[in-house]
Amino acid sequence: MLAALRAWSAARAARYAEPAAQAAEVPLARLLALPDAAFDRALLARDPQAHRLTATQAGTAIARAVADGEAEAARFATGTDPREAAREAGIAVEYENGGNRFGSIFQFAEYTGRPPRIRIYMQALAVLREALAEADLMSSVPDPVAVYVAHELYHHIDTTRAAPIARAAGVVTLAIGPLRFRSGLISLAEIGACAFART
Repeated sequence: MLAALRAWSAARAARYAEPAAQAAEVPLARLLALPDAAFDRALLARDPQAHRLTATQAGTAIARAVADGEAEAARFATGTDPREAAREAGIAVEYENGGNRFGSIFQFAEYTGRPPRIRIYMQALAVLREALAEADLMSSVPDPVAVYVAHELYHHIDTTRAAPIARAAGVVTLAIGPLRFRSGLISLAEIGACAFART
């Protein structure tokens, strides 16, 4: 058993030894033209546990997350402004001018739970609006602030319920005899939030 554990440890170390290659930049118009299903598959593919899923399991997981996002959005009246829905749910929506870069992460918005709060990073949205204007896409895209508030509102809904969507497709991360250690898929919350905001 010790030899098997050493082999597993060596394989895992080898997988993470080299930094992941940076994804090539995708033109904004091409990114916006991606079908929803392709975008959702790309989100799942970036999940650290995605490699543990078969193609069928991945498709089922995505379908569950999309259905959940759409079902949660259906609870709101058509045309509801997400900012108003957030206020009614007791979630503060804050608009910040800076501090949206955390290491290699460039955030547009974030949700924190205690106290419930959605932060919208206005400099990041200014960069997005500028890119949309340069690509002559402003008229084909809804207000980015409303989209990001809706996206983060789903994260509030998801994290405050008994079973977050990340648990909808658990994967075995380690098996020792009959013991099974499981993990959820963090990308399912992002897929659900995208479906919620789209709906």
